[in-house]
Amino acid sequence: ATVLSCQTEREAGRSSVSGQVSQIQSALRDLIRDAAPFAPERQRPITARRKPVDLVIVIDASGSMEEDYRALVKSLQGIREHLPAQSRIGAVVAQPEGLDILPLTESWTRMIQVLEAKRPAGDVSIKQIEDALGVVENFRDWKGDRKLLVPFDAKADRRMHGIESRIRRLTSRSIDVSLFQLQGQTPDDQAEMRRISK
Repeated sequence: ATVLSCQTEREAGRSSVSGQVSQIQSALRDLIRDAAPFAPERQRPITARRKPVDLVIVIDASGSMEEDYRALVKSLQGIREHLPAQSRIGAVVAQPEGLDILPLTESWTRMIQVLEAKRPAGDVSIKQIEDALGVVENFRDWKGDRKLLVPFDAKADRRMHGIESRIRRLTSRSIDVSLFQLQGQTPDDQAEMRRISK
C-alpha cells in the first residue's frame, strides 16, 4: 500500500506484505496502519501535549472495496489509541444510493459501529467521490489538527481533475489529505493518484 500526501506533494508512507488470500484483512489492516503518515511508529515521541486530531474519512463503500473497507474500519480503534485525547472522527461514505454524512464526533466506538454495520456493495463513481470531497470542503466544525483519508477504487476513464481540484482546495485550508493506492485500482488510476499527489 502506498499513502500519498497531497499537502507535501510526495509519498507519505509505503508498506508491503505477502501472504495467503485468507489473511487479506489482517494484511490490509497492517498495510494501512504501517503506511499511514500519522501511524504511531512513524511519529517522534513528543513530551508536550499534542493537539487533538479531527480525522475525516471519505470512503468508497462499493462492492470492489469490501475487503479494503473492512480492513480500514478494523484499524480505526488502533489509530484512535495513538491519538491525543478529544480527537474526533467523521466520515463521508460514498455508496451506490448516495452519500452518508457522519459528522465529527468524539465517540469513536459509535462511529466504528456505524461503519461496521454498512455493507459495501454495488458501484461508486468518481463523481460520488468528488461530491464527498465537496461535503468535506463545507465542514465548519473543525477543532483539532485536520486529517483526511481518501481510500477509493472507483474507476476513472479520464483524468481526475474534479478530485484534484477539491483536494487542492482542502490542502489550502490546512487539511492534511492522504490518498491511497489500492489493489483494486487499475495501473492508470494508480498513476493518476500519484499525479494528483504531486
